Amino acid sequence: MSNKPCFDKVSRLSYIPYNSGIVAPRGRLNKGGDAIYYGCIYFNDDYGGFNIAFSEINALKNEKINILTSITTSEVNVNYIGIYDYIRKEIKPSFLSEDTYAYFKSVYEYSEKKLDQYVFTAFQLSDAFFSDILRRKESERLYIITSILASLFLDGNSVDGIIYTSVKAEGSPVIALKPISVDNKLSHKEAFSFEIQENFGYAIYKADLLYKGSILRDEIKWN
Repeated sequence: MSNKPCFDKVSRLSYIPYNSGIVAPRGRLNKGGDAIYYGCIYFNDDYGGFNIAFSEINALKNEKINILTSITTSEVNVNYIGIYDYIRKEIKPSFLSEDTYAYFKSVYEYSEKKLDQYVFTAFQLSDAFFSDILRRKESERLYIITSILASLFLDGNSVDGIIYTSVKAEGSPVIALKPISVDNKLSHKEAFSFEIQENFGYAIYKADLLYKGSILRDEIKWN
């Protein structure tokens, strides 16, 4: 790190590289030793903004927090855990467009027509169960289960990642991506360094912006 409370390398704010000498600990969606990129999907400041990122890492008052912003450069294919449970309850996630919600709803309705009653019930229960356990409070025992489930959802070359609901901010979408998908389909744009002034709870923070950084490959140049 520099003399500022900021990381100098993009890799310190992205996934843990395999050749970094740091072993990735088991997380909600990764097994121990397997790196994964955890991020929040940003829409606007009214819908969570950086507050969701602060809440996901349990940011504390007076902590200095670095955040990396990125954009997709090509289509990212994800499994959305829990979307069919929302549809079963006739709830549209606020961040989804009407067209996207209608697409998932048509899949749900088609499955209901074509599947055997018991198979369709299993389909409903599976999505509700996976969505539920991904929102449970973190623990080592829980992560053993969720990391194994994630490896099944991420199996194959056609899937880049998983969207699920934030544990700290109900309804807010967060994402986990494979490292290769990050390298091939994301472009890192800027970095920000904040100091947390207050944590009011419910994913609502007051934070002061200390520094802003520009990205050059794996380097961050801070202003």
